[in-house]
Amino acid sequence: MYSAASKLRIFALVLAVVSLVAIGSGLAYGQAISGSLVGTVVDSSSAVMTNATVEATNVGTGATTATHTNATGGYRFENLPVGSYRVVVKASGFRTVSQQVDVVLNQTGTLNVTLTPGAGGQPGQPGPTTNSPKGPAGSAGPLGVATLNATEKPS
Repeated sequence: MYSAASKLRIFALVLAVVSLVAIGSGLAYGQAISGSLVGTVVDSSSAVMTNATVEATNVGTGATTATHTNATGGYRFENLPVGSYRVVVKASGFRTVSQQVDVVLNQTGTLNVTLTPGAGGQPGQPGPTTNSPKGPAGSAGPLGVATLNATEKPS
């Protein structure tokens, strides 16, 4: 039959192959293709906006996902495929705010929004109020890098 040394070599070889397969399958399963987007919606007096509608539309694919703000004015989009998104925030009695942002791989970006009173459905002219890596107001950078605040500019 087999000697003890041969059995040990066969066992070591089998163990090595099983380990490689287990490690390889774990790495393949862990590949991520998404990021997240969170934020808070407030009105011009800094009061939280509950139940505001927040829609994120992928600019490249047109896929839209929507949510509503919670009791603290917060919203969250988990596992958004990486790409550019048009985020639209609507609430009755307030002007609609629209902002384009980038969702970055494995990062959570923040887009805080301030709504101003006005007839619902009237688009505002939002723009970042903090540093944007891509440039001036209205050209939001990757949200994993900068926190943006969308506010309406007076007409």
